[in-house]
Amino acid sequence: MLEMPTRSALATAVAATVPVVPHVRAGSVTDAKLLRARLQQLLAGLERADETVAVLAATAQEKRIYLVLEDPQGRYFTDWTSFCTAPVPWGLGLDVRVVDALVQEYRDPRRRARLVLEAPLLLRYRGGQLGHAPTRGAAAPTPDAARKGKRTVNGTDYVLQRLKRDFPELLQQVADGTLPSIRAAAEQAGLHRRMLRVLDTPMALARLIVTTFDAAGQGEILDLVQHPEKITAPPGRNSAAWKRYREATTPPDELAREQAAHRAAVDAGRRERNAAAERARRARSAA
Repeated sequence: MLEMPTRSALATAVAATVPVVPHVRAGSVTDAKLLRARLQQLLAGLERADETVAVLAATAQEKRIYLVLEDPQGRYFTDWTSFCTAPVPWGLGLDVRVVDALVQEYRDPRRRARLVLEAPLLLRYRGGQLGHAPTRGAAAPTPDAARKGKRTVNGTDYVLQRLKRDFPELLQQVADGTLPSIRAAAEQAGLHRRMLRVLDTPMALARLIVTTFDAAGQGEILDLVQHPEKITAPPGRNSAAWKRYREATTPPDELAREQAAHRAAVDAGRRERNAAAERARRARSAA
């Protein structure tokens, strides 16, 4: 008779597969020294660096910890190469090609997609993210979250988990090399949308239009500006600027009908999401 693993054992196994990246503040000498010491400990006596070394090396390079650390001559390191090749305890005592290979391997989208496909899902299905709620905060878990055993999923890691949960076929295409990057898969899934920022001046807007849109797009924009009644409300929750514009340009009775239709659409979407979550819950209970 097979013995089923407990919930705590499964959580421990999942946590063991994801290296914990320490919180490194840019420009912090203390954080830089701590990360350097940990890298040195992991690299000592290792013939083949593992996933944890790759993650730490990528973090050290991204945060440029070498800029606040001293070389054997007492001067600050000026580049990643000299930090990697400097002897311990000042540097890592490695050939820079070894560390660069680890960083490149860690950032390889195909490899990252394969690892996520093979590992357990860290997000729950729609209808609540209790316990493993994704956050958009700092990369390092908060002390409160760490005490409660919660996992924070941010940035690219969050996108990978969303692809695994909602768009596994796109994540498989990244793993196979059909899609060139994780971002390309996220854009196809609608998780990443191209956003444009511009100063609120006519010249800046005109510059953005002529440099971003072709002749057909520019003609469509001109037609919308000349006929603002063709402009539709933004998706989701209407912004305060759009509400002020509609209140200033729309008759009261028509505005009331628009607001009622918008509330009805929002309520219908909420009911559909709740129904989908309930169906998923029942399916998991039946399984």
